[in-house]
Amino acid sequence: MLHEIPLGRDTIHGHFSAALPPVLTVDPGDSVQFQSLDAWWRWAGPDEEFFDSIDPELDDGHPLTGPIEVRGARAGDTLVVRMDEVLVGTWGETLVSHGAVTEQLLAKLLGRAVDDEIWADDRITVGNGFGFHDERCSSSSE
Repeated sequence: MLHEIPLGRDTIHGHFSAALPPVLTVDPGDSVQFQSLDAWWRWAGPDEEFFDSIDPELDDGHPLTGPIEVRGARAGDTLVVRMDEVLVGTWGETLVSHGAVTEQLLAKLLGRAVDDEIWADDRITVGNGFGFHDERCSSSSE
């Protein structure tokens, strides 16, 4: 069965907690489809906040969808999750932390020296129409 979780204030939160009630309960083998916000709680651009306000205590982290309860699952069980498809929107933003491992990975992916500066237009093709940039990612029709 396919379930959909709408993008809304009651399905998005910015912290992990066992006290959060499930927004959806599924059976093993069910599929779930949902959308997500970027790390700054935005939807379609740098000036387009999705919510009018967020709770500074409860929403102190990245926006998370859920939680989702799996019927029959118990504490200590191992759940297998398969991602069938990831579709990116036309706009998104990510932040690359600077450190030895990150800089070596980016240099390798871009075919550049570790000490080269990497700019937002340095694109790494990751999948079907998806480009990864140093500070921004966006879908591409290339």
